[in-house]
Parts: sequence; C-alpha cells; structure tokens
Amino acid sequence: MRQPLCVILVFAIAAAIIGTTATTEAGDNFWSQAQGLHSVNEFAVCGTTVYAATETGLFRSDGDPEIWTRLRSNWTTQVACDGSEVIWEEIIGVVSTVFVSHDALESVVQVNGLAGAAASGIQDLAIGGDLALATTYWSVFRSTDGGFNFPSAYPVLSESSGGYQLSAVWTNGTACAAAGSGGFAGNGIWYSPSGEIDTWVKVLDVGGMSWLDGSGHSTIISGDKYSGALANGYISTDAGMTWTQLPLSWGGTTGSYQRPFISETRILSRYGYEVFDPDADEFIPYMDGPYLYDTDKGIGNDLDPSFPSDAEFRNQAIVETADPIMLIADYRGPVYWFRVTGGWPADGFDFTPPFSPALDATPRVAYGPSTPTISLHPSAGDADWMYIYEFFDYLHVTYSAGSFNSSLYKLYGPSTDGWEPYSTSRSWDLYPSTGTHSFYAWYADQAGNMTDPGVMSGTTTFPSSLNLGADGAWGTWMYARTGETFTIGTSGFTGDMDVYHWEPPGFGYPDNWATTYSNDTLTFTAAGTGYHLVILYNYPGAGTFDGTLTVQQGAGKALPVSHLQSKPLPTSNVTPYDEGPTPYTESPAAHFIFKDGFETGDLLNWE
Repeated sequence: MRQPLCVILVFAIAAAIIGTTATTEAGDNFWSQAQGLHSVNEFAVCGTTVYAATETGLFRSDGDPEIWTRLRSNWTTQVACDGSEVIWEEIIGVVSTVFVSHDALESVVQVNGLAGAAASGIQDLAIGGDLALATTYWSVFRSTDGGFNFPSAYPVLSESSGGYQLSAVWTNGTACAAAGSGGFAGNGIWYSPSGEIDTWVKVLDVGGMSWLDGSGHSTIISGDKYSGALANGYISTDAGMTWTQLPLSWGGTTGSYQRPFISETRILSRYGYEVFDPDADEFIPYMDGPYLYDTDKGIGNDLDPSFPSDAEFRNQAIVETADPIMLIADYRGPVYWFRVTGGWPADGFDFTPPFSPALDATPRVAYGPSTPTISLHPSAGDADWMYIYEFFDYLHVTYSAGSFNSSLYKLYGPSTDGWEPYSTSRSWDLYPSTGTHSFYAWYADQAGNMTDPGVMSGTTTFPSSLNLGADGAWGTWMYARTGETFTIGTSGFTGDMDVYHWEPPGFGYPDNWATTYSNDTLTFTAAGTGYHLVILYNYPGAGTFDGTLTVQQGAGKALPVSHLQSKPLPTSNVTPYDEGPTPYTESPAAHFIFKDGFETGDLLNWE
C-alpha cells in the first residue's frame, strides 16, 4: 500500500508524542520510553516497588514501568527505601529538606537534625529498619529511629585527610558502609558492624568508589558515580566487610563500572573504557553500555546494540518482578525500560542483529508506458523478518548560462504494510512515473534484534518517449554500483540530443558525455557506488526533440571521452543527492513498529 510521504511522517511524529498505552505487551524484549517520567536523579527499588527522584517530583511505580504516580511535586534529588520505609531529599525553593515516611508516603515527616547537613550538601541517603544514614562530602550521620531524628552534631564518620570526599552510604539495618572518592590515599570504602562512632574501618583502599547499591541484606556493589576512569567495580556479599573485584573485561574490552546497580545476582551498569586515538596519540575515555552481568553464571551481556540512546546515564535499576524490568535514565532525559518476558534467559540475552545485511534491485533501469515490475533481493544472515521502505524522487532540470540547475521532489513514502517474513526474493511494482526509486531494508531475528542502520538499493524508471524544446533538459538520479555499465540512447527526426553523466556527487563538469551534432548514445561504466546524475539536453538550433529514449544495463562498451566530438561543456549546479537519513533507525520511533511484536506486520498499529 503506497501512501504520500507527508502523511506517513506526520503520523510517525504523532505516535512518538502520544506514546504507547499501558499494556503488558508493549515494549517486551526491547527498550521503550517510560511516558511521563523524565530527568530522574535516582531510583530506589524495594521488592517490586520503584521510587524515582526526579526534577519534577517523587514518583512511584508498582512494577509496571509504563505507569508512574507522582507523590511529591518538588525537585527531588535522591531517594532510598526499605519495604514501606522511604527517605528522600527535596529542594523547596533553594532550601534542601529531607523527609521520611514509614508507610509508603501515606504520612510524611520532615527529618529532624539534618538541617545543617542539608545546607552542606547531602550526597546520599540510606535506610534499613531502625537505621538510616546520610552523608555530606565530609561526614556520615546516623539515625537509630528509622530516619526521624539524626543527632547532627555528632557525625559517626568524618573525612580527616582532606584528600577525599564521602559520597555514598548503605545499611541493611545493622551493618553500615560508606564510600568516598577523590584520588588520594584517603579514599575507599569503610565498614561498620553497627554504624556507631569509632567502629568504622576502611576495608577497601581504591580510587573512585563513589557509588553504593545493595541487594537484599548482605550484597553491595560499588563503582564510580561519575566518569568511570578511576573505578573498576567491587562487590561484597557480607554486608560490606570484604570486597571482590568484578570482572574487568566485558566483550573483550577492559574497562570500569559506572553507577552499577545490583538486584539479587544481576548487575546493571554503564561500562567505561579507553580507546586509542591515533590523531591525538593518546587514549580517550569512552562510555558504553548498558551492560548486564550475572555473578552466579559469570555471563555478561552487552545491551548497547539494542539500546536507543547514547546519552550520559543518570541512573539505572532492576526490578525483580515475575517478568523482570530494567530501567535506564538518561542524564536530564527520558527513562527507557525493558521487560524480560518469561524471566531471565538461562544463557543470557541475544542482542546480535542479523549480520551482513544487503539489498539488491534488478534491473537498475526500467522504462515504458506501463507499470514495470522489478525484483528485490534481500540478504541477511539469521534474519527472520524484513521491512522494506521506498522513496520515490523525480528531478526537474533547467539549463541557463552554461549550467544545469534542478529541483528534487520526493513523492512517496512506505510502500509495504510493515514487517513480513524474510525472503531472498520479492517482486516490486514501480509506478509509471519516471524518476529514482530508493529502497531501504531492515532485518530482524525472532528475538526482535534489528539491523541498524538499514541497507539500500535503487532502480530508475526512464520515459520511453521524450519531448524537449530548444535548450530543454531532462535528468534523473541513477543508483549504480561500481563496475555496472549503462547505455542511454535517443532517436528522433529532429533535435540534437546530448547525453551527460556525472559520478557521485554529480557536481561540476561531467565525467562522461556524448555531444555529436546528432541525437547521441552514451555508454558509461560507474566508477563508484552511489547516486549518479544523468542529464539529456536538446542543443538549440536543431529544433524540438520529439523521439524515443532507450536505456539498457550492461549494453555496449564505454568509450574514452576523447573519442567523442565535444561541444562546450556545461557544468552542474545540481545539489548532490541526499541519501539519508533513512526513515527508521534504532530509535524510539522505530520501536513503535515493534509495539506488540513485529510479527503482526501491522505498521499502522502504533497507538
């Protein structure tokens, strides 16, 4: 079904704004945006309940990543929870205030004793049973009544060397941990069996430990909150007393962990590593991810190939529902979620899209008064599905003062009904309008992994007859691959038709031409792959050309330009053909196609 391009693009934009409805199917096994949730500063997970501290308030989800309820409307910087106990920090005007609730925010109480600490800048909060912790860069404070009261005049841990900063705390209701960073000998991780003053001992002396996250009552993970350049990631299974370094190589690349989150035995993290830049002659830090690691099985999965954003991470979380959920928050951007239907796969995830994608169209040229049919030849290893999209363009060419000029018109958009079973051959009807038909193809496997970007090919339709007045011109963009040969010929009783060909990008003096004082035939071999410009020009003085046009692929032999009689060469001011962007890529817009599984093949089922 062929539809006007303008209609398709408007519809795609509308779908992106409206988003998906809250159904249990939407977004399963691929990343989707959480509607209404933006600029998340921190997640806190308690069972199947998730709290999100955002710049627009405190939100809660009860296990469905598509449904979030706003509980508080002030800028919320951080949140921690334990069962129904929740502690969080809000910015009210310019004042930082910490609140606590023991009944999942049915009632809210302002914390007593942290006003001075809040004025110094609270960096992290933790709560577990009767214990609650808060830290500034310089001190850790402790509450023994579940966060209602903090004796702020008596911090339980203070930095002393001036060479590090405290930035993270954790407690399970008994044991306590704190982490600091700064790059000097004083930073690392501290442990206390109770959190009382004078019971803290440094248990890990390593740079960059500025992030703590816990799972259950004994497991904690630590990594770098910021660049990832200093931290490699450590895990403790005894409530913070001893620590083991996490694997340093995921996917064969040695790197470090940024803002790791642990749920039971699975770690969700951004991964940082260095790439050598030969131009700068130095290693450049690079952040990738998300990555998922199973500490029991030792299986790591690179989730990046399927992740729709490359923005800086702000936070991430795992929710252990029956169908587990992963959440990723961009820095001051959207939240993306991924539901693992059926539970965690025993052998990890397969995020590898079909490989070696290609597309060919035969023949490259077609002409005639009727609608021609061509063959498309899709190709991709391990593909189960394919999606093919067509653009149709025609070129309006004029000649003036020795130069060709043009306007390009795009007429059509998608001409399939969505995803269809993969096949290595598919017939395709071309409408009789003359011009450039560009085909873009994407391939997907049974798990929904999609090739990105798409691959393309093209066919050009030529008119079988042509009528041009003196100084009249007709032209088209032709998609050709290196080594393909074409012959373009004209015949008529009047007129003097010259034929010009430009290699991509089609600007300046022509690369091949036939300009005798009669109606000419030109054979050329494409020296490069891409969109080639072909222009036919009726030289003035020979009358109107009213004749036939013949185009063949692989016919004749291209002659050197010096063998042809030449007239003064015109130049091309034609704007180079814009090959992109392709209409769909790995982006939130593309995921609407997959809303309830692309197996439906229903492109219009985006609501």
